[in-house]
Amino acid sequence: MLRFPKAVYTNNETFEAQIELCNYGKDELKNSTLSWEITADGRSLGKGKTPAAALAFGHNGGLGKISFPLQQVTNASKLEVCLSLDGTEYRNRWNVWVYPSSVDTKWGDVKYTRSYDEAMVLLKKGEKVLFNPDWRTLQGIEGKFVPVFWSPVHFPNQAGTMGVLCNPTHPALADFPTDMHTDWQWWDLNINSTTLVVDSLQGGAPVVEMVDNFVHNRRLTSLYEGRVGEGKLMLATFDLQTALDKRPVARQMLYSILNYMNSEEFAPTQLEGLDKIKDMFGTARNQKQSAKGIY
Repeated sequence: MLRFPKAVYTNNETFEAQIELCNYGKDELKNSTLSWEITADGRSLGKGKTPAAALAFGHNGGLGKISFPLQQVTNASKLEVCLSLDGTEYRNRWNVWVYPSSVDTKWGDVKYTRSYDEAMVLLKKGEKVLFNPDWRTLQGIEGKFVPVFWSPVHFPNQAGTMGVLCNPTHPALADFPTDMHTDWQWWDLNINSTTLVVDSLQGGAPVVEMVDNFVHNRRLTSLYEGRVGEGKLMLATFDLQTALDKRPVARQMLYSILNYMNSEEFAPTQLEGLDKIKDMFGTARNQKQSAKGIY
């Protein structure tokens, strides 16, 4: 096992982890060696070994430490940390994500707005528009990282989503490494978002969807693209504006989206029905229940 404080880093940090092992076999393990290796896309970035004279039955802590500077990771990357017990098939793996400590965000000819009305005006002029409304004002489903607890039938007052669904090879995500499903790098984006219900939209395409629970089975999205008239729209309901110097994941998502929107690959299909969800882009703060009441 590894004990480490977080799963998201910038490349001016050091990944540090404590090595532990739980032995529930029949015998104490003697004169063992634990090996660790950090890889990115199958390429080894670093490795090491730590001896263990005796691994008693039960929990064994304080077996060693991994300290790995991340400066060599120059692009946004998913790293895999593997810890194994030499001479056996026992091993475990963890994913961590590393992002550049700073990025050169180029807006190009993309216009940014948080206003629905302004977005429509810009789209009518044939502009490329990144429409990123304040997620706290949206009428939708509370953004969640964790899935439904047990059953929305028995616990109906839940946000109700079941996690991210996306195509990792979509060019909008080219600079945002991800699998098709939620993993720890989505935490910040999900909790600072409102998921939109887009059953009424026709055309265009979701880039990042949220899986609905079986009770409702709606079309849900947090990132959607489409052509509106002569303009090209990217609708993002993640917070891509606030404190980006302290939120490397959101900063990297914005960087990846803008690179895509400024490329020839940004050629979405015609989108109809955006006017039908206009009321979702309200101005009242989105009220959410907490243990302390509504805030």
